[in-house]
Amino acid sequence: MDSLDILLCLAVLAPFAMFIVLQIKNARLDHQLTIRRIKKRIGMPEKVLDVSSGSEKNPFTLLFDRLGAYILQAGIAEEKVRHIIWIGLGLVFFSFAMLALFDNLKPFVHMIFVVLPFILPVFVMLNIIRRRQLFVRQLPDAIETMVRSLSAGNGIDQAMLMISEDFPQPVSGEFRLMTRKIQLGVPFDEVMNSLRQRLSIAEVHYLALVLIIQRETGGQLIKILEQLAALMRRRVVFYGKLKAVTAESRFTAFFIGGLPLVYIGYRYFFDRQSLNFFLHDPFGMIIFKSSLALIFIGIVILKYITRISF
Repeated sequence: MDSLDILLCLAVLAPFAMFIVLQIKNARLDHQLTIRRIKKRIGMPEKVLDVSSGSEKNPFTLLFDRLGAYILQAGIAEEKVRHIIWIGLGLVFFSFAMLALFDNLKPFVHMIFVVLPFILPVFVMLNIIRRRQLFVRQLPDAIETMVRSLSAGNGIDQAMLMISEDFPQPVSGEFRLMTRKIQLGVPFDEVMNSLRQRLSIAEVHYLALVLIIQRETGGQLIKILEQLAALMRRRVVFYGKLKAVTAESRFTAFFIGGLPLVYIGYRYFFDRQSLNFFLHDPFGMIIFKSSLALIFIGIVILKYITRISF
């Protein structure tokens, strides 16, 4: 093993070692925060804990926290988030190491190692999209159930508990998690802000802001929730009709923008000699890079001009 191989191995193993150290620091901080919350719940005196110090200021820790928050939006259990990050990092660095150490790979094997790091992110992204769409369709019914519970004289906590017991996933799971946090003594605004971060949906932002403001200032919550449920139903109908009307144009834009990339990928993996002019000649490289840039600019422009908000 020469010096280049040693450097590549160190480049692959160093992020894992750093990740282990950061996760140990995070686990220690989480333990301290849990003890503090329990002491506050039972009325015991607590020492002042500087939550903003330590590992939270580390940019790598912030990066992993953001990755974890993004993965939670896919409906994955919180205790499995770190395993998902580990698997994703392992696939990325394993593919990088194989492509760097072995230059004479077959085209099909080379394509596998190129595609392998994107499998897990695509899986998480598709689950996030599916879960958001399902949550948006279920949320108006959940708000109407909350309105009926409030009209019967129950509080917000009892209404949320009823939704967590009577509704299917993902609404029931999110409301069950919020109910458990409230029972443990977590502040209500913190619970609602956590819901906003997990889902990152406009409808959830509206609901969270309504409940937080009403909790602090009061007001006609039942009437506001009724109007909010009606608005959400109109949004669902509007985007459903918009998706049906623009299906042909969206498919055309996707086909026109994606076909050149698929063709270039096929030539690169299975007939690379035909791309020698674009990969090695200076003028050909300029043409190739300019073409790719124009393709991506066209995709962004099409995405922007077809975006409609309600």
